[in-house]
Amino acid sequence: MNRAVASADDDDHDVLLLLDACTLINLFASRRERDILGAQGQAVGIVNVVRRETAFVFRGGDGDDAREREPINLEPAIDAYLLHVITPTDAELDDFVDLTLRFKGDGEAMTIAIALARGWTIVTNDRKAIRLIANRIPVRSSLALIRTWSIKSGIDPESLRTVLRDIRTRGNYAPSIGHPLKDWWDGAAGDRE
Repeated sequence: MNRAVASADDDDHDVLLLLDACTLINLFASRRERDILGAQGQAVGIVNVVRRETAFVFRGGDGDDAREREPINLEPAIDAYLLHVITPTDAELDDFVDLTLRFKGDGEAMTIAIALARGWTIVTNDRKAIRLIANRIPVRSSLALIRTWSIKSGIDPESLRTVLRDIRTRGNYAPSIGHPLKDWWDGAAGDRE
């Protein structure tokens, strides 16, 4: 795969999974981001604004330093062509301005603008974003990416449990009660009584 898929001038609009900032944080919190990205079977990208917004995950664990910040280094995934950085077109920038009134983060608004304009699948956990775009373009959650990786890679239950616990403690994420993969998370993370 080449970086051409990431070009703003690319007219063939290859199908791409476009991650928002929260999803990217979840993947890096897992400590298995490169494996998860590689298991998706299609190109994965982020908008350049998300690249700037996604700075850290927490150290995690049970020690006093669990809430210390660890920087996210995107370069290995980018250099391995597992993650593409997308630059918006002028028309997408116009849509972005309109969307900033509805969303708190520039990265989320830009991700939605580009996904809508190019017909790409957006990967988000944000319920407001899902309500706005679900009937217009395909939407997946970060848990769907992780579940795909775990199935395709045959991840053993203990390793999966560790990944999900890392996402909870390092990424500060757990699915809401209405999330379609909440039962899967509860079972795989060992949260069921």
